[in-house]
Amino acid sequence: MPIEAILTMMSSAVWRERWVSTISSSTDEGPRRPREGAVVLRASIPKASRRPVECKEADGSWRAYYRVADENIVAHPLMVKAWRLMEESADSGGVAYSAPEGALLAALGRRGPSSVEELMVDTHLSRQTAEDI
Repeated sequence: MPIEAILTMMSSAVWRERWVSTISSSTDEGPRRPREGAVVLRASIPKASRRPVECKEADGSWRAYYRVADENIVAHPLMVKAWRLMEESADSGGVAYSAPEGALLAALGRRGPSSVEELMVDTHLSRQTAEDI
């Protein structure tokens, strides 16, 4: 259905009376009806098939988000880099590691969860290289 038809339908008084009167939300106090004249929309949005999911902000910049329960959280730049690298490796069909990447993975295997500083010392990598990987 074209968006124009949906907007026309939503603006009709009959639609509003029919749907607003039947939609209720649930709170800790029990069911609650929307205030008179309110238009309530419920959207079901499937999980994104590719990451990062980005949104254009009011200032014109693009920002990546991820979802936890019912919250949208701004993604850290390192997460965005990781998602893009994962997408590139999936597109290429295989994964090839450079020497610094291999050293970093080996250190993670030996140490387990570690801070960037610990990995930098262990692998003799600069902060920029460690974060880029």
